[in-house]
Amino acid sequence: MFFSIINKIIVLGILILIVPTYGNQSTHLKTRDSKVSVENTPFKDFVVEDEDIIAYISKEDYKDKDKCEAMLNEYCEELKGIDSELNKVHSKVKEICNNVKQKCTDTKAKIQKKVDEAPDLVVKYVQIDISYKECDQYYQTCMFYETTKEPYVLDFCNILRYLCYFFRNTEMRNEVILRAFPTSIIESKDFQEKKQEICPTLIKKGDDLASLCLKDISLENFNKSIDGFCNSLKDLINDNKKEEVCHEKLGIYPLLKERCKEKNEKLKKLCEGENITYRPPVKNFNPIEQEMALLEEIDLENLYKEGRNRGLILGALEKTLDDMLTFLSRSISPDDMEKKCNNILNTKCTYLKTISSEFKELCEKNKYQEKCKDISKATNRCTKLRIRLYLDGTSTKFENKTGLLSYDELSTSFSENECLEVISECTYIKGLCQPDILIECQNLMIACHKKKQDLLFIKLIGSELYKLNKLESNDERFNKCQRIVLEKCATLENNNVDIFLRCLRPKEICLRFEKIISSQLKDLEQVLNEVRDSPNEKDCIKLKEDCEGILKDLGLNNGKCVTLKERCEYFKVTKELKCVFFKEKSDALADNQKCMKALRNKCHKLFRKRNNIYHVSCALPEETCRFMVSEAKNHCNIFKKNMEKHGIINKTKDSNETLVEETCMVWDPYCDQLMENCPETLKNNSSSADGKGVCLQLKENCEPFWKKKQLEDGLTHELKGTLNEKEKCKEALGERCAELKKNERFGTLLNKCEDKTFEELCKKLVEKVQKICPTLKIELDKAKKELNDKKDEYEKAKQVAKESRKKANLLLLIPRQTVMPSAQNSSGSVPAQPPLAPPAAPEAPAAGSSSTSSGTPNAADGTKGNTKLGLVKRAYVAGGVSEAEVKAFDDTAIAMELYLELKEECKALELDCGFRKDCPNSKEVCGEIDTLCEEIKPLEVTPCHAGTIIKETMTKLQTTDIWVTSTSIVTSTVTSTSMRRCQPTECITDKGGKEEVKPNDGMKIRVPDMIKIMLLGVIVMGMM
Repeated sequence: MFFSIINKIIVLGILILIVPTYGNQSTHLKTRDSKVSVENTPFKDFVVEDEDIIAYISKEDYKDKDKCEAMLNEYCEELKGIDSELNKVHSKVKEICNNVKQKCTDTKAKIQKKVDEAPDLVVKYVQIDISYKECDQYYQTCMFYETTKEPYVLDFCNILRYLCYFFRNTEMRNEVILRAFPTSIIESKDFQEKKQEICPTLIKKGDDLASLCLKDISLENFNKSIDGFCNSLKDLINDNKKEEVCHEKLGIYPLLKERCKEKNEKLKKLCEGENITYRPPVKNFNPIEQEMALLEEIDLENLYKEGRNRGLILGALEKTLDDMLTFLSRSISPDDMEKKCNNILNTKCTYLKTISSEFKELCEKNKYQEKCKDISKATNRCTKLRIRLYLDGTSTKFENKTGLLSYDELSTSFSENECLEVISECTYIKGLCQPDILIECQNLMIACHKKKQDLLFIKLIGSELYKLNKLESNDERFNKCQRIVLEKCATLENNNVDIFLRCLRPKEICLRFEKIISSQLKDLEQVLNEVRDSPNEKDCIKLKEDCEGILKDLGLNNGKCVTLKERCEYFKVTKELKCVFFKEKSDALADNQKCMKALRNKCHKLFRKRNNIYHVSCALPEETCRFMVSEAKNHCNIFKKNMEKHGIINKTKDSNETLVEETCMVWDPYCDQLMENCPETLKNNSSSADGKGVCLQLKENCEPFWKKKQLEDGLTHELKGTLNEKEKCKEALGERCAELKKNERFGTLLNKCEDKTFEELCKKLVEKVQKICPTLKIELDKAKKELNDKKDEYEKAKQVAKESRKKANLLLLIPRQTVMPSAQNSSGSVPAQPPLAPPAAPEAPAAGSSSTSSGTPNAADGTKGNTKLGLVKRAYVAGGVSEAEVKAFDDTAIAMELYLELKEECKALELDCGFRKDCPNSKEVCGEIDTLCEEIKPLEVTPCHAGTIIKETMTKLQTTDIWVTSTSIVTSTVTSTSMRRCQPTECITDKGGKEEVKPNDGMKIRVPDMIKIMLLGVIVMGMM
């Protein structure tokens, strides 16, 4: 009778293996996070009896008193070798070790009673639907008593353990589906349409999801699964499983919130005290990036991460057409399988071709017979799988049918990726092989779960275990490993049986440690091989953790990790460089040829910069341009699609000024950045009557808005200091209206100097300024930090330059005449910029960039806005100039450049801080910025005095002139010992024009001691 019941259970397990259903089972087995115990009472929350521990330690010898004592004594001696006083083990273990003889006598009958209860458990198990409670309860019992090798216990526990794992896997699959479907799905037609939309994506993300999509589940069955979830929540709430509910179940959205409304309200109340709320993933909208995709919406990555932390083996393997057809057509007989395959394709092609491009191609060719005949021949595939299962240690025999393995017999020598591959193969062909390999596949799944629990345990113990690799002696490593495990376990306050048993036998986990590490390295190596040359952002984050974690702890220097780090840095920097080109609003990224030219110019200018962050991009110009041009085209295509999808052109034609303002502010700046790089996509349109593309149309529609905004920005600056209150603004505007009206710029805004005009304008300006006050404060705080860092850098550079000049016996002078005739008046060298209101929205950044306040540098060369530094440098090629003199020249030039940047930074921040009265929260930071700017002093210079010429020397020097000029601030640096008057030199400026740049007329040198003097002609505001 009993064996028939056991067979019934095994058959039930096999049926579940063969035909996974989308039913209402939602058993969840939670691996709880461990907490550190303040009182150092190991596992004080874990309820365990003496007989449980003794059954686990003594194994089959529990029946024999002498053997039981021998096993326990050996175990206790092992522990005492690590912890002599047994203060780091569970209190029950200490009691047992202090009285082994009595404990063996007292527990024998209790253990036997538990073993004899197995038949009753089987009967009870068959009669009920397994739930969270039963799985949790029996799982712990099995973990303790399975080592007795009693056949009843062994068979029952193997099936139970598999079902617990299977139901948790099913629950994960169900949650993915629940997240993917919206609340509006109430009709079968809507359900089918949505399924066809999401299945092409989900089918690639796991075997369970693939099987769900392939089976064409109906809305009726789908609704049953939701009901099952609602019922499971009821059990969880009643059992007060707050941790499980709040952290996981609250994440099932949005269908759960609608369909289980009453229970969901209970969930909310239950979790309020824990300050736990679920927030669906949110992605900030960027017009040049893809909108949030399905996998991001359902947060699959984090959902799978949670599942892996609970011991599930989750991942995505690309499935072939043969895999999917085999799964749908599985049958023991090859002939039956071929018929079933043809029947499925004849009846379900309409659906199948909507979820997979492979099915679409097969169905449209209408050649089913040949494909169905191929997949029915699975002999070779079965043989390969059987060999692999045998080598993995989940099969005890190769040709004949094997049996179930107990938990402690399961091998864990394979990697996680190997688990994924073999479990996936089992999913698709296990029912086709003869003799069948269902049991072997079941063993594999449990072995993979065991392996995952080992990894989680080692992760919990910490990095100290990895550092054991540095010890030379195997014995030393083994003993140290056990001590580390026991010491860490002594701090745990946990009620998880998997962790408890590994702490109970530190010897066993330490014996497996090297194999576990080996498999981890194998997984890491495989992933690095796949992604190291072209990693995406997620790869860089995840693999950086692994490379700097396990490999660093093991003391290994993996060359592939070095390559990965370099490639990640390259792509990060190149994306930033792409954004720099976008901001220049040029056609630099229109094609590879233009890109190469622009990149050469950019890199040439950056070559001698003190901090050239783009050097990695400059080192690989061809690859850099291919990448940036491809990225630019991609951004343009996405931008155009998003414009069409959101009806942007029509929105900017709307009479609603607010809508036009919001639309133009967001979208128009991107047109400035992208239009010239993709004229055929954004600028021109041969199919339209006027030939204008979407960006030209947008700019035409937005032109009135930008003109009006420019006037409002100018008026905002004129009225700064009065824009914290509307009445103050009206009063100031009333006093100055007549004066401002004379300025043609403000004529359209101030057509009449009357209260109504003041009311409307002040209301708008005050609201705008007050709206950006919080942002202004944040940006000023950020700018202050950057300014402080640059100031420190400048002070160091200034000191280095001073010491270099002193060492080279050189003096820094400012000549009486300006070096460059075109810039006689330094204060006039930079045209005054039109005032820009801080509240105005910053230029829309490209992806990966960040907008800053007007005082933040954004040019690739580190300069401010449209102000460029021009360095005119005469570098010696011959003439006996020493290395010390060259170093002094370079150090001084760097210090001057830093000084100029700081002064420009301060000027820009001074404009921003003009609104400190309007934004009181910025007053303090503006005061700090003022102080910083006042502390920035120029380089120490020596006045140029006339002296008596004792001896005059005419030295002809062979020189190379390097001129980098612009129409604004110019720094001219000339070193000379010549008394010859230099002729003006024609230079091509950045703007394509010609200028005459004339060095000074020379200087007279006293040379009794042959002291060479460096003359640095500096034209800069604030230094003259």
